[in-house]
Amino acid sequence: MSSFLILISCTYHNEEDLYGPQICDTSNVSYNLDVKPIFVESCYGCHSKPLQDGTYDGNFNITDTAQIQIRVKNDKLRKYINWEVPNFYMPKDAPKLSDCRIRAIETWINRGAHYN
Repeated sequence: MSSFLILISCTYHNEEDLYGPQICDTSNVSYNLDVKPIFVESCYGCHSKPLQDGTYDGNFNITDTAQIQIRVKNDKLRKYINWEVPNFYMPKDAPKLSDCRIRAIETWINRGAHYN
């Protein structure tokens, strides 16, 4: 009887790698219509539910606008979503956000990170 060992490698791709280029219009980015849905889909899983000790994954509750502003002002939000900080690739254990989603968040940040 023969046994086979199959190794499957796992790679993370962003949406452009998987689906090709997308039209990306960031001319009218708003928090409620553009940025918050990205956070809900890609970040809430880890950063909106308290851990047993009452803290949040990464000590960051993304539903708290004051905590978002801290990470906007110290540039960590931008660096994490762009995978510029080794071992802090957000979203965690998932593909990198698409270039368009990153551009939407960066546009929102560059325009003052208002909650509109």
